[in-house]
Amino acid sequence: MKKTLAIILCVVTLIGVLQMPMFAAESDIMPLNNNTAISDVSFVIDSNGLAIIDVGYTGYYGVTTGGTITTKLQKRFMGVFWSTVDIGTEDKVWVDQSSEYDFSVEHTYQLEDTGTYRVVVNFVISGTGGADDEIELTRQATW
Repeated sequence: MKKTLAIILCVVTLIGVLQMPMFAAESDIMPLNNNTAISDVSFVIDSNGLAIIDVGYTGYYGVTTGGTITTKLQKRFMGVFWSTVDIGTEDKVWVDQSSEYDFSVEHTYQLEDTGTYRVVVNFVISGTGGADDEIELTRQATW
């Protein structure tokens, strides 16, 4: 009887432990950064195919000294691959720099073809809080 009870408790404990990482992965837990309180990306495509990308960060007053945001627009092809869209800039990316602790910018691009698109945004946020924060966010939309 004691052996059966011990086995049941072990199985229940094991199931509970295995469920914890799945629960954490599904929540909106954000990592703690040295110089960045919030970094965010919004990506929508309107009914006419205009891609609207809003990117920004909020750092800590007196700590965050600035940042660089690199934004790349990509289109899915063959169902699994991504091709960078030529947006008419050098290296096919938007590069925004700021010396503020709080910064946001909007980019728009008129798409030529329907399909699934994504934006890949890389933030490098500097400050006196420690090493630069390097954050990558991706958002996807379909037109």
